[in-house]
Amino acid sequence: MELLQPPPPRGKYSTSTTTTTLLFTFLLSLLISSAHAELLDSPSPENFLRRIQARAAVIGSHVYIDGGELSQLDTSTGSISSRPSNGVNSTLSIPLSTSWNASSVQIKIAARKDVSGKGPYAMNSQSLWPTPDGNGFYVYGGGASYGVNSNKIDKSGVWKFTADGNGGGSWGFEAPAPTSPVPPRGLRLVEQAAFVSTGKGGMGFSVGGVASAWTDPSNPHAEHIPGMVVYDMNRREWRNETNLGFVNGGSGGSLKGGVGVFVPSFSAAGSKEEEEKENGLVFILGGSVFAVPATTTGNQPDFVMGFENVTFFDPVTREWFWQETTGEVPSPREKFCAVGVEGKDGSFEMYVSCLSVRCQQNLGRRLANIGRGNRFMYGGADSKTEESYNDVYVLSLPGFVWFRAADQSQERRAHPACAVVGKGKRQMLSIGGKEIKAKWSSKDSFPQGLGIFDMTAMTWSKDGIYDAEMGDYERPGVVRDWYSKDDNLAAVSWSSDKVKNMFLNPSPSTDDSGSPTAPSTSSSASSDSQTGDGKKSSNNVGAIAGGVVAGVAGLAILGGLLFYFLKKSRKTKPSELDGESSVGEGTPAIAAFAAENNRKELVTVEKPVEVYVAPEELPTENNHHWELDGTGTQVDRIDRGRYT
Repeated sequence: MELLQPPPPRGKYSTSTTTTTLLFTFLLSLLISSAHAELLDSPSPENFLRRIQARAAVIGSHVYIDGGELSQLDTSTGSISSRPSNGVNSTLSIPLSTSWNASSVQIKIAARKDVSGKGPYAMNSQSLWPTPDGNGFYVYGGGASYGVNSNKIDKSGVWKFTADGNGGGSWGFEAPAPTSPVPPRGLRLVEQAAFVSTGKGGMGFSVGGVASAWTDPSNPHAEHIPGMVVYDMNRREWRNETNLGFVNGGSGGSLKGGVGVFVPSFSAAGSKEEEEKENGLVFILGGSVFAVPATTTGNQPDFVMGFENVTFFDPVTREWFWQETTGEVPSPREKFCAVGVEGKDGSFEMYVSCLSVRCQQNLGRRLANIGRGNRFMYGGADSKTEESYNDVYVLSLPGFVWFRAADQSQERRAHPACAVVGKGKRQMLSIGGKEIKAKWSSKDSFPQGLGIFDMTAMTWSKDGIYDAEMGDYERPGVVRDWYSKDDNLAAVSWSSDKVKNMFLNPSPSTDDSGSPTAPSTSSSASSDSQTGDGKKSSNNVGAIAGGVVAGVAGLAILGGLLFYFLKKSRKTKPSELDGESSVGEGTPAIAAFAAENNRKELVTVEKPVEVYVAPEELPTENNHHWELDGTGTQVDRIDRGRYT
């Protein structure tokens, strides 16, 4: 609204006009400040709309939620705020010692900045690693919300949160040890990496990811970063390993939107020294793979990781392995969440949240040779649709068999977080996420974005009730039934004798609860019970059921762009290929994914002849307005993959 005033006499200074203008400006600034003051990092259940790209970890008697963006109703206007979403600049927590209803539970706020202003800035899609002592967590990388304060990101160390036991805590900055092989300043900070930590082992991994001016002030353009960053939390040492176990050729490839899960129940060490038996295994699931430098245009992946094969490695030796799966295999996807839980009978279930996925399905499919004789699938998705998912899958090990939960959540989701919660570790808490097509102004069907999934019954809580006293986790009935038939496990086609031995002869547990324990996070397993004794009895074999709870974001292919992805393979006879290559020096580790005519072939990202150059403009999600706060760095080139 414009205030109309009589024009001042020509050549004279009008005091009344100036006073009125200053008064109006002052009042307007108060109104704006008041409006922004109503935007909270934890709005009331009535005003909450959406939350995505947060990270979660169970520390003690609370689940902590860090980072991400949310949308909410402005209490001063009753409508959505002027900007569709805002970064969360607080660390949130929800109590787990008492039962609650998602529609009324109070979410506690802990400031990320201390009284002197020191602390991490608001970030999205960062890596989160629980500390070895279980009293806190580290955050590494992530993208600055709307680019705000991205020019102030400190690369000289890593931020560490220490919980106080009451839902709060404090942040501190941890510098690397003088012995660190790589200074963190020399690493490229990324978002949307597959991250995982190894509990008491103290190793944090960040695989792949996307770097941009919003993640790292040294990046002029968005680009996919190959390799894997490793942080030894006990020694404060950093490493940058360039080879991954699912690509080969050229300078490797980068993974975006994948998920890491730590499985302490099994180990590649076999009968070696006792301390090596505690290594466990790290599984890398899903995500989109990009050749580096790029071989595609328009920010399209070379292929999307399928689930008909899964890749995993020893977190200490970095030896990579692979194994074919069977059952109700999920379609290829990215940006989902996954949790793991160990049963008291020695089983270990991974629940993969299929709420966020880039998926190729309903496609016209045919094989294409992409360099070195390796075979990929390629196809075009319906350009009129962008599909997300609301289903939950369970991957059971050692059978490497998938099961799909019959009960589906009401809403499809992308970018959720999830964690194992409750005294009996039977419930999975889903936090936020939204369908790719959903607008920020739409309201989440889960109150405050919180959903509860019973991993034993494989059902969602219809009323959003968390039961702190729910009984111990047990394998779902469909999983028990599968292992009750001895022929099922005997029919597994192992990729190598070493892989067979590590799953059918699991290492014994070593702590009071029977296995290496670790805080539960959205990417690392929760474990607290004994492993099997290696016999093939259905009562003793450790079954890892990996559940997928990901609302998968399907990607519409525009402009005739092609996706290369994996063909589902359920052949019963693998080749004699041994997936025992290790990363580091020598030949890059590789894993078999493509299969045809009973042959396992290695996925190879052919060395490109072109160097990736970011396009002038990368499209954004159709409902996200990329206005930038004037207080932060203005970034006009962004990666579409940030929110799709």
